[in-house]
Amino acid sequence: MKSVSTNYISGKLEKIEVFRSRGVIRITSTRDKSAYIVQAIGEALRSVSRLKLPLEVLMPPTEKSSHRQRRKWVSKQFNDEALAEIAQLTNTEITTTASGIVSPPVVVST
Repeated sequence: MKSVSTNYISGKLEKIEVFRSRGVIRITSTRDKSAYIVQAIGEALRSVSRLKLPLEVLMPPTEKSSHRQRRKWVSKQFNDEALAEIAQLTNTEITTTASGIVSPPVVVST
């Protein structure tokens, strides 16, 4: 979205707003320019890829570690701060599962 905004938004009254919770993108621009912006956003969305990455594979090898021990290690090592830092470094969005378990996160790369 940043690149679309950088390439198409030039005036003070023009803007692109994203409301993730509602699944809405609001474009404030001329009608002609808005059509190009919508096309550029569509292309950007088609280029998004999703990857499910089980973080347990990063755990140091141990002879006998239970699933519970692996999940506990992952939750400790990949807390919200660590995930936010990884997301910033990789220019991705990392979200956890609905139950709040870090493993496996969904990485959305744009």
